[in-house]
Amino acid sequence: MKPSIPRWAIGILGAVAAFTNASAASQHSLTQSITIASDPAKVWALVGNFEEIAHWNPAVERSLAVDENNGAPARLVIFKGDAGKEMDVLDARDDAHMTLRYHMASSSWPITHYQAELRVSPGAAPGTSVVTWHGMFDTPVEAPDPDSPPPPEGMPPRGPMVYGFDVETNPGVNATPVHQATRTLKAEKILSNQYQSGLEGLKWVLER
Repeated sequence: MKPSIPRWAIGILGAVAAFTNASAASQHSLTQSITIASDPAKVWALVGNFEEIAHWNPAVERSLAVDENNGAPARLVIFKGDAGKEMDVLDARDDAHMTLRYHMASSSWPITHYQAELRVSPGAAPGTSVVTWHGMFDTPVEAPDPDSPPPPEGMPPRGPMVYGFDVETNPGVNATPVHQATRTLKAEKILSNQYQSGLEGLKWVLER
């Protein structure tokens, strides 16, 4: 039976869209780490199971293994609270170095060319581990202004807001361009909260 998740962790979501081979020079990066009082092999047994992210990430309702990307291992991640879905494709799993590399092939989130790595390393103290989550991403060239006023009466409502993004903006509504730096800051906030929640959830599961 899956353990209940602390209230502080519910609702922190990830974000991404289609993966391509964008140049690293144009991408932004974000890295977060956490120390866990658990042996690296035990941590890797959980983190390294690509399809089972729902067992430790409190934002995820469930994760399903799917056949995608010409047979490469993939997972359909379904978030809690009707917050959307995303398709992740595993690029590499290195058991010797306890590392997963993956990209997000599709999502409703306003972040593009997202690639990520999860790595488990021995901690400074015996029997501890350090888990590092690193991501690289771009932001869309065109994006609606999430701070623009709501649509006039009779127009469809705005889409759900996630860390300042209207993720389902209707055509012709909230179409004011947003400065690239502003979009990047908002995207970094989305990912930072996702990483923090996921890593703290992993620590809670392993140390409980």
